[in-house]
Amino acid sequence: WAVGEALAEAWLKTEYQVIWPWNMKRDKRNTNASLPGADLVGFVRNGSETRLVLGEVKSSTEKKYPPQVMSGRNGHLGHQIDTLAHNLQTIQTLLKWLLPRCKNTDYETYFNAAVTLYFNSGNRAVTLFGVLIRDTAPNENDLNGRGKTLGETIPSPTTCTLLALYLPCKIAQLPEIVKEGDAS
Repeated sequence: WAVGEALAEAWLKTEYQVIWPWNMKRDKRNTNASLPGADLVGFVRNGSETRLVLGEVKSSTEKKYPPQVMSGRNGHLGHQIDTLAHNLQTIQTLLKWLLPRCKNTDYETYFNAAVTLYFNSGNRAVTLFGVLIRDTAPNENDLNGRGKTLGETIPSPTTCTLLALYLPCKIAQLPEIVKEGDAS
């Protein structure tokens, strides 16, 4: 899961210029500091606007389209994104977690701008990402059904992007590939 989340973070940083305001290695030393309620938390700038980014990442080797992580009984990507869009308690917990990681850092300005926009929008101006990581052939069915459902339930001005990253290797090989890349 950690390599999948790191891959999603790198992709979103490159493709969407998402800003990740903390060093995750610091939190890994303290089990009580783990991220509550979302796999990814950051900021994105759009012109003069700074938004809070919340995201979920799922990896699947299942040959079914869509895989169960997209629509299974509990904890599937669509349910988690819907929770991030509608559950104010979850977002409040995330903001309480994020504040001390931004306070007195270069990220404090982003935090203040994103939180102000969020509250001034009636708790709606947030950018959501759902990232599916697969080691199968690309298939539109991976995202279509869940995307349509979320499109009907996520209130404006919340935005949501679902994307699938299809790997040229097996997901199980990712940790070793990352280790090899780290050594060079």
